[in-house]
Amino acid sequence: MSQREKIINYLVHHPEGITPMEAFSVLRITKLATRISELKDIGYTFRSEYESHKNADNETVRYKRYWLIGGAE
Repeated sequence: MSQREKIINYLVHHPEGITPMEAFSVLRITKLATRISELKDIGYTFRSEYESHKNADNETVRYKRYWLIGGAE
């Protein structure tokens, strides 16, 4: 299964979306934004929002969460 297929499959079954850290820890994908861009190029649509939280060093970390909106036509 390709990385793009893994992302689509994950998002179909996880309506809460996916973050880069989740993509790495669950799917072993390190370039989530690149794969999302490729999926957009072939017709998938996504919604994304920035989120932030404090890491173990009490620093604010920002990242995007992606949700699948529509499949390729």
